[in-house]
Amino acid sequence: MSEQVRELPAGGNPIARIVGVIFSPAKTYQEIAAAPAWLPPLLVYIAVFLIAFTVYGAKADWLGNMEDAIRDFPTSRLAPDEVMDKVVADQLAALKDYNWWQITLLNALNIVWGSVAFYHVMTLLYLTMFYIMGSAADVRVGKAWLTFLLCLAVLIGGSVINGVGQFVLQKDSPMTFLALATACVIVMVGVYIFLVNRNAQRDPGFHRFLSASTYASAVGIVGAIAIAAISAATPAPIQAQVQYLVKSNLGAIMPSDNAALQSLFSSLDIFSIWFLIVLTIGYKTMTKTSTGIAASITFLPWVVWVLIKLAWNAAVPS
Repeated sequence: MSEQVRELPAGGNPIARIVGVIFSPAKTYQEIAAAPAWLPPLLVYIAVFLIAFTVYGAKADWLGNMEDAIRDFPTSRLAPDEVMDKVVADQLAALKDYNWWQITLLNALNIVWGSVAFYHVMTLLYLTMFYIMGSAADVRVGKAWLTFLLCLAVLIGGSVINGVGQFVLQKDSPMTFLALATACVIVMVGVYIFLVNRNAQRDPGFHRFLSASTYASAVGIVGAIAIAAISAATPAPIQAQVQYLVKSNLGAIMPSDNAALQSLFSSLDIFSIWFLIVLTIGYKTMTKTSTGIAASITFLPWVVWVLIKLAWNAAVPS
């Protein structure tokens, strides 16, 4: 199997491919299928998003936005107001002495490891669905999931170390905690990437599928550029969470007082649907299935998630 991997041509220019995924996805994914390379587009996406996030973070009303994020969490509706007030106060207490770049760094670290884990787990879920349908028979799905378990152990270990450091250092020595958190994420992500890349190099089918996923991050890069542009043009303080800054969904254009309808409208997001369309094209190319089958599999988890949110908001209105 490793000999087959060495025979594959080297991956093409990642920037050209990212642009190609935006403007000519079908042709570009044919090139990616012939020469997969999963890591470069993911690194470009993370770099662009971190730049955009820094532009946003320099102007954000961090404490106010984080309080909104805590109160907007779905299960927060179940807690009495006095309980939520205490939770918010406890969560924000340690951050009141932090400046904007320190809070931005803390959140950026979560973006880094979260992005790597998201694209890996998403690939595994879709890969398993295509495998069950008989469209990814050449992929060693069991080995891929075993690699995920090793990656999960890495994330858990890193989270435990970071959690201990946060408990011991965050209040009295924030700079030491930031240094520890940064080092922890660098090591954690480095080991995670090593494990996933080893799996990809040993299994060409998995490598192609993973590359289809990570090159779809081209849509996220466009979104990140929009975040940077809007952040730069918005006067400080920006009193909106970063995911709400770009008005790209129906809920932002036609807000509703009905929580269920608002949830549905907010799910109809230009970037989300564009991302799923690009994924459909990529997975169709990698599995050589029809557009209908690829689209039904790709859109299914999104539809289920939208229905779950709709049901929750109908049952537990804000």
